Amino acid sequence: TQVQKAAEAYLIESNRSLGRFIPTQDPVRADSIKRFSQDEIDAMVKDYEGREAVAMGEDFDPSFDNIDARTEKRQLEQGTPVVLLPKKTRGESVVMRVRLDIGHLDALRDQKVVGQLTAGLLMRGTENYSRQALKTAFDELKATVSVYGGATGTTARVTTTKENLPKVIELLEEVFRKPVFDEEELQILKREQIVSLEQQKQQPNSQVFRTLGRHVFPYEPSHPKYQMPIDDEIAAIEAVTSDELKAFHAENYGAQAGEIVVVGDFDEATVMAALNDVFGNWHSKNSYERIESQYVEVESINQFIDTPDKAGAAFGVMMALPMSDEHEDYAAMLMANQMFGGGFISSRLANRLRQQDGLSYGAGSSFNAGSFDPVATFVAYAICAPENLPKVEQGFNEELQKVLDEGFTAEELVDAKKAVLQNNVLDRAKDARLAGTLQSNIDLERSMQWQKNLEQKIVDLTVAEVNAAFKKHIVPEKLSIVKAGDTSKIE
Repeated sequence: TQVQKAAEAYLIESNRSLGRFIPTQDPVRADSIKRFSQDEIDAMVKDYEGREAVAMGEDFDPSFDNIDARTEKRQLEQGTPVVLLPKKTRGESVVMRVRLDIGHLDALRDQKVVGQLTAGLLMRGTENYSRQALKTAFDELKATVSVYGGATGTTARVTTTKENLPKVIELLEEVFRKPVFDEEELQILKREQIVSLEQQKQQPNSQVFRTLGRHVFPYEPSHPKYQMPIDDEIAAIEAVTSDELKAFHAENYGAQAGEIVVVGDFDEATVMAALNDVFGNWHSKNSYERIESQYVEVESINQFIDTPDKAGAAFGVMMALPMSDEHEDYAAMLMANQMFGGGFISSRLANRLRQQDGLSYGAGSSFNAGSFDPVATFVAYAICAPENLPKVEQGFNEELQKVLDEGFTAEELVDAKKAVLQNNVLDRAKDARLAGTLQSNIDLERSMQWQKNLEQKIVDLTVAEVNAAFKKHIVPEKLSIVKAGDTSKIE
């Protein structure tokens, strides 16, 4: 089993620490400490009433059918879809996600950094609240709120209580509709982002995957999905003005295109009224049109980036595939990736590069396929010492070729299925994760039956089908490789 394998790999003598407790024969006590009698303790707590009882919530069934049965679909006045999943929760907690899709390609060209900074300043001051006052207001409502986004859209994630959710929604009107884009806050945000980017310039992992992303997905520089070189991004940040942010917000922000999901304990009528007050009739000047992801077959590369004076190094692999999550091989590719490098405890890559060869601090892979457009990405990585980069690349190539030649085993597939399916159940039982799934389903016009069907495909997979799919789609000659580390430590 995976547990036994993990125990044998990690619970070894060289990986143990031993401690001994030797009691003092004649301990020296602090005589000044007051020791109360039971009668004195009883007198101190006789009027204590304790905390108000906390609502315990229900034993929610996270099955696909039950989620669909409990889900209610609504619309705001202007047609914005709202999905509600009422359930009794511990402490009457509730989570909400608000996604605003904005703009179209022509309106968003050369606006990537402007869009990022616009979203970054939404929580940093509004017409009626300073940054600190807004934080205090959310804290008083026991609300955890994060707002993030870019040129193509902005999302708010909220966790609060049934009682406070309507008031939190009212505050979101300040955040989304009344930001002031204060010049001082803009300069602070710019400095924060530039410092982060300057640090990334010397981070091998960041350099590797920025380079791979720009090569594998060769969007033109004006495109919102273009992966900018770090120096270009820094220059773009420095050039942005608060007037540009105000104009971007005024022209592109609105709620006519987007999705809202509420999961947990709430009063439907009160929440819908609050949502309509804030988002019900808010229209942007620019219309919204989804920007398609593009698949382009590119020549593979194998590059090295020098990152002087860095103790660590990074190895990265990436390739794009013309595949969506409706493709007949999608389920098989998910399982193949799980076995090759996606497994948390055990995978071919981790076993080879970390456990067996001792070359890497961490290694793995990922596979993602688009839901709208037939564009998928296969990624592999390893973090290691610079002097181990050549052996890491050799180990990766050998392990990949071994899978292509010999395939995965039936036992590996059984373990991978079990891990994936169990993790999916856990995710559906978490309100925040479930809200994210329901939000995606709105945009894709799916129900939970789509996820149910995918899981059944996974259950029905044979190892022969998985091996055939992996061999068909993962072509070594099409893999682009980028490595980064201190050259002086390699030569």
